[in-house]
Amino acid sequence: MPVDTAISNVTADVITGEILVKTNGGGIGKAIPRRGITPVKAEMMAERATGLDAVFSQVAAVKVFGRIYGQGVSETATAFQGACALAALDTFIKSAPEEFKVMKEKLPNKLDTAAATVIDMEGIPISIMLVINFREGGIGPDEDYEGNTMWMEKGRIMNEVGLDRIPAVVVESKAYVPSMAEDVDVEKIYVRAQENIDNIDLANCLLSAAKYNNIPYYFSNSAIPISPGFLQKATIELADKIIALAEELKKVGSAIDKVHNYG
Repeated sequence: MPVDTAISNVTADVITGEILVKTNGGGIGKAIPRRGITPVKAEMMAERATGLDAVFSQVAAVKVFGRIYGQGVSETATAFQGACALAALDTFIKSAPEEFKVMKEKLPNKLDTAAATVIDMEGIPISIMLVINFREGGIGPDEDYEGNTMWMEKGRIMNEVGLDRIPAVVVESKAYVPSMAEDVDVEKIYVRAQENIDNIDLANCLLSAAKYNNIPYYFSNSAIPISPGFLQKATIELADKIIALAEELKKVGSAIDKVHNYG
């Protein structure tokens, strides 16, 4: 698609806390960190973001702020990344507004957005969908709209472009797995398909295409083992650790012990 997702400028209002990202292609994305913006961070975004590609939103956030953590740790950087992603998506939509089916989450504190369309790839119609998981305040993501899960408004637009009836490939921008990284000497396509869960036949088609085109790849069919009750078990274990830590924290008698042991 003839779109330009490079960031043209960023404005950050230290009074309202709003971060506004614009792209060369006319896309606009907005976000507000939960605890506002400092003048220095506003200056960093204005000076460092121009020319970065909003499609690579996390790269942009790292180049502006040096690092980024979600879940409320670095709200300004996360909100900036969200604004970049929203601006990139808006750029695609504005390039062909009549071609895209768009959804925006209406639940409280959620700014999840997705757009879907059908493109012609050498005579073959391909349904594609761009999804952004984003919470207000820069405290996300909650990832409730990720993948190819069909529910609520996202399910509606998936249905409109046929994604409820045809095999789906979920494409992510990157994967960092430390256990694999030591042996990676070139960029590779990482194909992940779980046995008995995902479409293994479709995964094999991707591998065949990679081989045919001499594209380096790595394949895993057991990267994320899933078992009944796994999420609940992990949540309980984390909660028990937090409770134990809180009990220990109650016994601290000095600031230096607090910093050394729990900082």
